[in-house]
Amino acid sequence: RELNEGYLRTSMRMVRAIAMTHAWTTAFSLIGMAGLVLLIGWMTLRYGVFDDGKEMMIFILAIGQSANHVKAFTKALTRVQESVGASERLNQLLTEKPDVVEAPQPKRIEGLGSGVRFERLTFTYPESDEPALSEVDLAIRPGETLAVVGPSGSGKSTLLDLVCRFVDPTAGAITVDGVDLRELAIDDWTHLWARVDQSPFLFHTTIGENIRYGKPDATQQELEEAARAAGIHDFVAALPKGYDTDVADMGTRLSGGQRQRITIARAFLKRAPLLLLDEATSSLDSESERIVQAALERLMEQRTVIVIAHRLSTIARADRIAVVEAGRIVEVGTHEELLRRGGTYSRLHALQQLAGSSA
Repeated sequence: RELNEGYLRTSMRMVRAIAMTHAWTTAFSLIGMAGLVLLIGWMTLRYGVFDDGKEMMIFILAIGQSANHVKAFTKALTRVQESVGASERLNQLLTEKPDVVEAPQPKRIEGLGSGVRFERLTFTYPESDEPALSEVDLAIRPGETLAVVGPSGSGKSTLLDLVCRFVDPTAGAITVDGVDLRELAIDDWTHLWARVDQSPFLFHTTIGENIRYGKPDATQQELEEAARAAGIHDFVAALPKGYDTDVADMGTRLSGGQRQRITIARAFLKRAPLLLLDEATSSLDSESERIVQAALERLMEQRTVIVIAHRLSTIARADRIAVVEAGRIVEVGTHEELLRRGGTYSRLHALQQLAGSSA
């Protein structure tokens, strides 16, 4: 939030500066033109600089055209200054050292083996004194669906970021088939997981290219099979340009449900054994949620799944449910077991049932 507000303030200062520059340039041009006309008129009457009014008008028009060039030069200078600032930020980004680095001699991996395990996993964000996750111990068996639930800010999404290795643990470890994630080749690990988030990210390119990010060398047949599995093929096929349709920046030409199904098709195409779902249906309307949920259930078949969900009704059939509160796992069990215990999960379930009945 602080970064967004800082960016907004900087952008508004830049807009004001550009507007003031253009305003002053226009004002000085008009004042200069008026002064020049008066001066030329006076000199013509006093000294006969021009033989007739025609020559004077041609000269004034030529000066007017030069004023337009001055304004164009001012705009170009503004763009150059913006480009210099952008190049400095880009250079800073390119020279910045990544937080996550590969081991000097990384170990290769081709599958999940005995599964994924969190061993006293702890993570604290650099700007925080309190850990987002604290001493999480949990094993995920191959082929198991583990749901992670809890109040907002309890550390659920941080857990997925650690699994993806967007960040490394402050303490403890994540192991895959008994090997610390930090010891594995990053490319190998990246190919073993697929992630579908609440806010799907689409690149400013075609529908087909967005799906192919799951497997860049996929054939057209493989791409269409993935789209069918995600329930988006019929919609795409009906478009005038089909899979060559441009989705615009962030996929703004598509609805939320359509964007989500494209990211699901991307995950189908990747065929990764580990699937990570981060509240993938929470921002959709009921009809889109029904369609996307059906596609997700097909995607979850024969995969190891970690799913984060706000709506508890969507994870009732998970093999196990882990309840996270204040960065710690406070309960683990099936839906029925957790309801019988009367703990945090039972309270969350009761609140959602109450909210649903009163809606």
